[in-house]
Amino acid sequence: MDSRWERVQPYIEIDKNIAEKMMGAIRPKRSIKNIGLIRNGLRNSNYCVEYDDKKFLLRIYGVEDNWWKKEEVIYHYIKEKVKAPELFWLDGNLDIIDKPYAIFEYIEGLNLDQYSKQAGYKKKVFSDIGHNLALLHSTSYKEGGFFDDNLEVAEKLPELRLWYPMFLGEHAMRKLGEELTEAVRKYIEDNDKNIERIEKDITLVHNDFRPINIMVDKQDTPYFIDWEGSMAGHSLGDIGEFLRIEEQVSREEENIFIESYNEAANKRLPEDYKELAKLRDLVNLLQLLNSQRNLDIKDGDLIELIRRTCCKEAIE
Repeated sequence: MDSRWERVQPYIEIDKNIAEKMMGAIRPKRSIKNIGLIRNGLRNSNYCVEYDDKKFLLRIYGVEDNWWKKEEVIYHYIKEKVKAPELFWLDGNLDIIDKPYAIFEYIEGLNLDQYSKQAGYKKKVFSDIGHNLALLHSTSYKEGGFFDDNLEVAEKLPELRLWYPMFLGEHAMRKLGEELTEAVRKYIEDNDKNIERIEKDITLVHNDFRPINIMVDKQDTPYFIDWEGSMAGHSLGDIGEFLRIEEQVSREEENIFIESYNEAANKRLPEDYKELAKLRDLVNLLQLLNSQRNLDIKDGDLIELIRRTCCKEAIE
């Protein structure tokens, strides 16, 4: 579903000559054999840069914010906890191109959504993902917010119950229509106590933990990618993002993932984890929908996901 969403930013195009200058920090005076644009993702532009002996992932950050600065400190911290591509270089000088960029280890494989559609795929991968996510969530915080360079909360966020009306804004209501907007409001009101429960577990989170942000290599090892949004947040937020699209994770795969997560977690998930995770992910869906842009495919999918969450008749 989300793999077909319209891009927010156009791809940033570079040629081999520019790529060689960007790669010069780790491969000076080396000629690139081939460079290819990887056509996925919604904001950044990713290239596979191939030399005679090795491949690298060259990422150009496409949005005018400072989230990219967190990549380095996050990667140094999480590399002992979970599998993630090695970060070789992060550059924000803007002297080669007018965008910050990073150079990563290139993972030869497929994202989890693609991988799990293959015949003969290993379901143990879902166990590894659950185990690794629990290790990530073992770092707890007293309050949610965005990090400074030491992974301390520098910008605190308001309590979760205030997020729902914030993101059920003008554009989200226009796209949802009056009837569905009222259903969303009622669902939020009915779940006031559950919102309080979600707020109690604040940990280090990935914050974009979707199957398309998990790469599986040829040895069936999962790698978590795209960490620039990482923050101190609700652990159930990552669970909700992972389980957001039912067509991507089957019930059997979900059970394997949850069982492994609970075995490794400091705190087991509650019995009603899925309802809580969906409630938490509703904030993300509303935030994505509450954009001035009209994107037919993305908006349509978001509305369907919101309907599934808030309207019982949508799933009966």
